[in-house]
Amino acid sequence: MATDPDPMIRRVVGTLRDAPEVDPDLTGRVMTQIRTAPRSWWLAPRTLWLTPLHLLGVAVGVAVLVTAAWFAGARTGAGTDLPSDGARQVVQFHLVAPDANSVVLVGDFNDWELGATPLRRSGRPGVWTVDVSLAPGLVKYAFVIDGNRWVTDPYAAATISDEFGGSASYLRVGGPS
Repeated sequence: MATDPDPMIRRVVGTLRDAPEVDPDLTGRVMTQIRTAPRSWWLAPRTLWLTPLHLLGVAVGVAVLVTAAWFAGARTGAGTDLPSDGARQVVQFHLVAPDANSVVLVGDFNDWELGATPLRRSGRPGVWTVDVSLAPGLVKYAFVIDGNRWVTDPYAAATISDEFGGSASYLRVGGPS
């Protein structure tokens, strides 16, 4: 029993019969393109499309990395050894305090006197520094910002409690004492 083919099949068959002939050289051209294409996905040329928002994000990322590297160079802390004179050793102290109007270094080496060892602004904004000649041994110290805010050195190797309920930083100058 013969049935009428589906009208959809008839339309597809009719469209295929009316289609133009395929170029006989098409297969050869496609295979040539495949053979000459780069073998690795990583080596294939790409087009990169960046919107202004993407570029802004890249610029902010670069700025953050540069700023972090800059501040890493301006880290606070004692311990940069400069040439020593005799038994004493010159130690450079740093503090990053961008909002400070004044910074002083106090410690057992200057009897904790507020005016004895002021820090000066370095060439970097917000960075304060001073060089101090110290005798070998354990040195306890702190920074005083604007005459009233006592802070420990955030990059000191250690801090210890002082007899007033606060903390002080300390470092060892020279060899064992």
